[in-house]
Amino acid sequence: MTRDYYQNLYDFHKQVALEKDGFYDSRGHRLKHHPVQLWARRQILDLLTPILSGKETLLDAGCGRGDLAVFLKKYFPRIKITGIDIVPEMIHIARRITQPLSGIEFHVGGIQQLPYENCFFDVVIANNVLHCLLPQDQPSALAELVRVSRKYLILELKNKDCLYHRIKKKKIAHLPLYPGSLPEMKEQLRKDHFIVEKEKYFLFTGFLSPWIVLRAKKESTPEDLLK
Repeated sequence: MTRDYYQNLYDFHKQVALEKDGFYDSRGHRLKHHPVQLWARRQILDLLTPILSGKETLLDAGCGRGDLAVFLKKYFPRIKITGIDIVPEMIHIARRITQPLSGIEFHVGGIQQLPYENCFFDVVIANNVLHCLLPQDQPSALAELVRVSRKYLILELKNKDCLYHRIKKKKIAHLPLYPGSLPEMKEQLRKDHFIVEKEKYFLFTGFLSPWIVLRAKKESTPEDLLK
């Protein structure tokens, strides 16, 4: 089941890249992205603004066609952005649309085994991606995001504790999505010395919100102080 699910997910995004230029939310109208994703980008921008000086390194994990990188470069032209996605056809689109921009690069790879050293990026972002993983794989993916972040994480979460996601079983095409738990995410982050310091909610606050974007900051550990 696991292999079939990920193969089907890969095939779907490859098909979307080849047939719809990577716009998997597009339904043939002018709005190429789901309104919630447009909202999420604005929240990511708000969470980044107070913590960036302009020279940081940033990872966009599960970058798709690179739209978030393009969006962020408008506001932070000096930061260096790296995007990674499992689908080569998506990376091809991302490289094409960001060709005029400097300080952006893209790699093919999976979020569960990131090809970067520990603490490689100042900020790591995972937007619209964790729910595409099977529940048993989400903790290991989160651990990888933690591993490569030097200081900050910005994560978008589809909240399974919200009544909306309990009633409406959302899918990508015919594939199920797997929303996560905010308390469980916070607990795992805490164990890895990341503390959630800011949360953005869609429509409602707390567990009532169907979508949440959060910023977590790495705490200094005794090992860090000895370096």
